Amino acid sequence: MIVGGCCIPSKCEYFNSIPERIIERQDSIVFFPMIVPVPIPAEEAASEVSVTDTSTIKTSVAESNAWVEDGRLHHNMRNLSDQMIHVEINVPKHISIQKEYLTRNMVKEVEKQLTWFQKTLIYIGGAALTALLGISGFKLIRWLSIKRFK
Repeated sequence: MIVGGCCIPSKCEYFNSIPERIIERQDSIVFFPMIVPVPIPAEEAASEVSVTDTSTIKTSVAESNAWVEDGRLHHNMRNLSDQMIHVEINVPKHISIQKEYLTRNMVKEVEKQLTWFQKTLIYIGGAALTALLGISGFKLIRWLSIKRFK
């Protein structure tokens, strides 16, 4: 059995392992633009200033009137209606991607021709083991025979 342990098997066998699950997870936050309508509430404001000028200003969203009355400047400003202003903001979105892989480790033994040096080492190793067993067996038999006849 010891001498046979030094020999190389003549047939190759395949060894399949149990599949292993690998889970890869990638989390990220992506900002994407979104247009959000913001309502403008209808409101009014007025103030009095003692200046002798008159002014009227009108935009698409508001109207402003200023006039002089009794030596004082009156100013009136109001929104035209309940309008919406469209504002572009960057909205964060959490994205999670999960991938699952099955892996299988396979060991495949391939026969290969030995070099002359490897063949020589195997031969010398086998011969040395045989010689060692032979000498040990001879010494054991000799020792037992000496013990028996004493």
